[in-house]
Amino acid sequence: MDHNASSERAPPVDCLENSGAVESRLVAGISDRRFRAYRVIQRSQGVVRAESVADHALIHQLGGGTGYRHDGPRRTARTDPSAPTTMLPAARLTDWDLSDGVDLLQIPVSDEHLRRHALQEFDINPHQLEIYERVGMTDPFMADFASIVLRELTSDQPATPLMFDGLAAMASGHILRSYSNISDLVISRAETDSDRQERDAVRRAWEMLRDNLDRNLSTDDLAREVGLNSFRLMRAFKAEMGMSIHRFVMESRVAYVRDRLLSTDDRLIDIAIDAGFANQSHMTSVYRSLMGISPGRHRRQMRN
Repeated sequence: MDHNASSERAPPVDCLENSGAVESRLVAGISDRRFRAYRVIQRSQGVVRAESVADHALIHQLGGGTGYRHDGPRRTARTDPSAPTTMLPAARLTDWDLSDGVDLLQIPVSDEHLRRHALQEFDINPHQLEIYERVGMTDPFMADFASIVLRELTSDQPATPLMFDGLAAMASGHILRSYSNISDLVISRAETDSDRQERDAVRRAWEMLRDNLDRNLSTDDLAREVGLNSFRLMRAFKAEMGMSIHRFVMESRVAYVRDRLLSTDDRLIDIAIDAGFANQSHMTSVYRSLMGISPGRHRRQMRN
């Protein structure tokens, strides 16, 4: 993972490339093969053209003024903090007036990844998939998702492969459900055998995670072992267990730590490593977020 923070000027960002009139400053970024996200402050002089790029761009405005989408001299759409979400399909030329300056969270998603997700998750012909341009949308999902991504952009703790897998699946799944023709392509069908297969796969994934808490298994690792693709496994796991794979792993690790705190005098750093945390600080942060108390203090309380 590559975190870039507080740069004076952004390197080429995967969306909203421009012909030179837009000034971009990269605030923070994640560039991982599983998931990419950038927080960028952009300013412009007059109406400028954003170049066609290879990736789709899911964009959420965090602050600043109003941005206008132009078709020639005519303003056709607007985005601002009250309607902050924009979906720009790949290979789409757009004209923008960002004269007030805007603070943006940009999430590029490759066309190949999106079509593979559509095939694996919805079992549709990926060549029939269409992604719609939408500017200035009120999107409750993006308000919550942006908060999660911003926490990762500023976190001092290393993100796990499971976290990146989850973020990528959330972004592509939301684009498909909200900004594509996927609902028109999905055909209802009986899935009795499929349901049984998914329940069995979730059970085996649960056992594998429980027995390997000290390993940072990715969703791909689990999917290969249980015989489902990663998108389908994440969906089935959450439906069956009531939580994401990443949440299950964190709760299981915290339960393991709690038992060790009560039953042993082992050092906190040793417990953290055995539980699969990157370090003692990482364990303390996760433990406090779930239990409301630090591990050391909880050990003292349990033994009094």
